[in-house]
Amino acid sequence: MIATLLAPPASEADGRRRFRLEIPAGSPLFAGHFPGEPILPGIAHPALVAEALTAAGETLPEIAEIVSLKLRRPVRPGDRLDLLADGPTTDGTVRFEIRLSSQDQEGATVSLGALRTATARSGEGLRPAIAPEAAPGFPPVATLLPHQPPARLVRSIRAVTAESFAGLAEIPAASPFVHQGRAPAYLGIEAAAQGAAVLEALARCASPRPHRPRIGYLVGIRNGRCRGAWLPAGVPFPIAVELTGSAPPLSIYTLRVAAEDGGELVAGTIQTYLAASP
Repeated sequence: MIATLLAPPASEADGRRRFRLEIPAGSPLFAGHFPGEPILPGIAHPALVAEALTAAGETLPEIAEIVSLKLRRPVRPGDRLDLLADGPTTDGTVRFEIRLSSQDQEGATVSLGALRTATARSGEGLRPAIAPEAAPGFPPVATLLPHQPPARLVRSIRAVTAESFAGLAEIPAASPFVHQGRAPAYLGIEAAAQGAAVLEALARCASPRPHRPRIGYLVGIRNGRCRGAWLPAGVPFPIAVELTGSAPPLSIYTLRVAAEDGGELVAGTIQTYLAASP
């Protein structure tokens, strides 16, 4: 369990179900994300939806696509949340909104979006492509990202241009998303988002100004498609991102996690927000 269900789900006037959740202050989701300023990873929001519906007695199929996700404000240790969910519909769509339920910010939207689920997929057991060797000459990833284990997923760098990044990622066995040696495939989106952060950090390394890792936020996902159902823990896999638009502090990237058959295991578009320099 990544959240505590505080009460049985209640029905709203508009037909949605309301789940009251609490993210415990000691939740492993905050480990390494970020040291000194812990916040819930953006990719955990779809997991909250799946877990809440499952805890309510439903058997929720695998998340095949994060159709859309907009992240409005961070969730911090101990926050209480109201999750409003509608679905799944006949095509597997679940629409949701997550709000803060604390007294000082009650009703403030944290995130909203839509997921598409699937009961069976031809690529359910599809594995990521074999990871190629990392390239020498780049700074250690640990000096470029504010993430610490087990939240840090980028392992090494393979190639970089002004607008693209290719590297290796690995999901640690200690990750709170891992169950029985594997994690949901959509965690590849978080790995790619960290790859985008590495690209930005490398660009700043060339600046004469002192370099320090800056916290970046995943603020949006569009069409985050998962052809496979899961990613193995402890096994490196290739990630690639390409910058397609930028209006600082916001940037848009396409992402790709290659599959063993040469196709895409995970693909989609993300939007990131880079915090101001410390």
